This record gives sequence, structure tokens and C-alpha cells, in this order.
Amino acid sequence: MLEQLRPPKASRKTDPDPGPFCSSGPTAPIYGLGKQVCDWIHVDHAARGLIKVFESGLSHSIYSLGANCKRTNIKIASTVLEHLDKPESLIEHFRDRPWRDLRHTNDTARAMATLGWQPLIPFQERFEKVVRELGAALGPN
Repeated sequence: MLEQLRPPKASRKTDPDPGPFCSSGPTAPIYGLGKQVCDWIHVDHAARGLIKVFESGLSHSIYSLGANCKRTNIKIASTVLEHLDKPESLIEHFRDRPWRDLRHTNDTARAMATLGWQPLIPFQERFEKVVRELGAALGPN
């Protein structure tokens, strides 16, 4: 499972929902301590990867796509808040389900080696751009 990061569209939500990060009212929900590790990928890179699989992949083969950008949920939330000049006090921890996986990452070596696919722009650069666009789209408090 990958977490997709994408810029806001007029009526489409961003994954994950940025609303709590961009207003002064609601809190930003984090399950447990936020130590779950996900492989974050920009939606454009994921789409390019899927196109590459359709064009060049072998039938009945499995290709895992990812950006090899493993970050904890709490780190992502803290970084979003930092870029939006919001206090970390907006983070609210909720009791996590006991069966929740702590790691959602893939081995992307096969897709990168056999398809020649890889994300083009480093995570940090894309992340900062998406957060800036998000802040602009949602406006001031």
C-alpha cells in the first residue's frame, strides 16, 4: 500500500485529507503514535509507473511501484504543519487498531530493473510543492 501525495484540484480531495492541517479549528488526526511507515509517492509518478507496466510489463507478472520514500505518518504531519506555519498542537492522537500494520512499503527493485521506471523528482521537492499549492488552494485561516 502506498500513500499518494497529489496537488489539490478544484473539487477533489488530496490524499491524505489536508483539511485539518490548514485550518485553525479541527485537529490533525494521527492513529497511535504515528509511527506507521509508508512509502510516499506523488500521484503523477504512480500514474507514470502504471502506464509503463501496461506498455512494457509481462503478462501475469507483479510490479510493485513506489518512490522508496519511507516516512512515518507523524513525520509527514509535522512537516506539513511546519510548512504551513501551524503549531504541532493541531496533531491529535487517536487510539489505533491493534491489528494495524506498522509498515506499508514495497520492494520496487523489479519494476525499476525490468521496466526502467523510477520516480523523476525527489520526494522532498514534490512534497514542498504540494504543500505550497495546498496552502494556497485552502487559503488563510
